Amino acid sequence: MSKVLITILIATVIVTGCADQTNPPSDISLEKLTSDYDPLWSPDGDYILFTSNRDGNNEIYSVRYSDGKLTRLTSNKGSDTYPSWSPYGDSIVFTSNRDRNHEIYVLEIDNLKLSRLTNTLAWDYMPMWSPDGKKISFISDRDGTEELYVMKSDGTDLSRKTKGLTAVVNGTTEPSSTLISIPKLVYSWSPDGKEILLHLYQGGNNWEIYVLDMYLGKLKRLTNNDMTDIFPSWSPDGSRITFASGRDGNWEIYIMNRDGSSPIRLTSNAAGDIFPVWPSDGSQIFFLSDRNGHREIYSIHTDKSIEKRLTFSSEEKNSLSWSYKHQKIAFHSTKNGISTIYVMDRDGSRIANLPGNDLR
Repeated sequence: MSKVLITILIATVIVTGCADQTNPPSDISLEKLTSDYDPLWSPDGDYILFTSNRDGNNEIYSVRYSDGKLTRLTSNKGSDTYPSWSPYGDSIVFTSNRDRNHEIYVLEIDNLKLSRLTNTLAWDYMPMWSPDGKKISFISDRDGTEELYVMKSDGTDLSRKTKGLTAVVNGTTEPSSTLISIPKLVYSWSPDGKEILLHLYQGGNNWEIYVLDMYLGKLKRLTNNDMTDIFPSWSPDGSRITFASGRDGNWEIYIMNRDGSSPIRLTSNAAGDIFPVWPSDGSQIFFLSDRNGHREIYSIHTDKSIEKRLTFSSEEKNSLSWSYKHQKIAFHSTKNGISTIYVMDRDGSRIANLPGNDLR
């Protein structure tokens, strides 16, 4: 998400393979020399924002999808991570430890004006813009535990939105999986900006899903069981929520109404299905699964009519990001600790390197 020195490279898209369900490639080699990860499409679909260590430490870059024009947005000796676009794509917000501790910064894309929004000895991270661009939310441990905070986009009017939500739950068991390490708090703004969806750590082996009313400041619990419900995501129209749950003994993908009612299990297998993401039309869910021994990308229609494996390689996939303009998915793939960003069509075809990878 970040910074001051710009390096511009021109590159072309390299097509590496086609993931067709009826005739999948035996193995697509995705290994590269350095790591690019956490891709995020811009609101207009013209750019992909990502983090990379290609220049020695974690910096923020953007690449123009049409011609591969690569721009280094940050340049410092610290680590810049967790980038997020403003709703209009004219600025980014990110976390950096360039001043020795993790703080929140905003960078204006056109003039590279950098503003530091927080200044504490704590760890401030995972910033995100509200849909109207007037507020920025983030997670901080400044009061001793990881909690959600919201401030105006200029860093003023800071308020803590969660407090003391780690009630210990006894006697819980967790589905066995080496698929993920679960963060204590994950969140996202509703499309209308009226609510924030969260999964919150309850203690022991239990996480549950809540929604925070931004006007009343009240939390409502949407799930309530002895197992874990995690990684919730809003549908494009805000009427439904998808999430991963271990309530049936292993990780599966579910959807439910905005108020938590009528949960429906979409997937059913002995593996772990996690990280669900909606496309813009809300007709299906993209998710990650280790049912073939490593993490691959799958899709399933919300009526459960069609389920399809989209990627076929031995690398671990992560960080799915959807483009409305191009109807494509960006993701990063990791092998031997090295991550590379790819883009593909929603049906898994035309998998291509992120523009600029051939110049590393």
